[in-house]
Amino acid sequence: MTSSRVAPTTGGSFAAASKVYLVYNALTARARQSGARGFIANNTAISKIRGFDVYGGSSFWSDMNGPTPARLFGVPIFESSPMDSAVTTGSNILVAGDFSRYIVVDRLGITLTLDPMVLGPNRRPLGQSQSVAYWRTGGDCADVGAYRVLKL
Repeated sequence: MTSSRVAPTTGGSFAAASKVYLVYNALTARARQSGARGFIANNTAISKIRGFDVYGGSSFWSDMNGPTPARLFGVPIFESSPMDSAVTTGSNILVAGDFSRYIVVDRLGITLTLDPMVLGPNRRPLGQSQSVAYWRTGGDCADVGAYRVLKL
């Protein structure tokens, strides 16, 4: 949704920590105060963000080591490989939001089908059988205002 996008003042560049502040400040007060808030980015963007904290020890970036995830502004930041890795114009490189407002639903029941005769590439029986199981699942935002995306 375009209302959830935050554009930097200089399009296509991601060279200062101020762009991370833009995304975090664009969140609603409710989303910033939620216990389930966080950031998601590709490893390329995370490495670039980590480089913004040149002096270390500030509250901008903290890495506790061990099982605790790295934190940005005291909020967990997680890696998502499917996000854009190219830091260029038009890339969605950082998501901030209240992830308790994302709902995943699994339909009850599972469907199991049995194929007693598996055919090979030449359409002849292989003498094997197969079974396939599937179920329905889905997810969506319950509140699009709870998220902001940095689009370069």
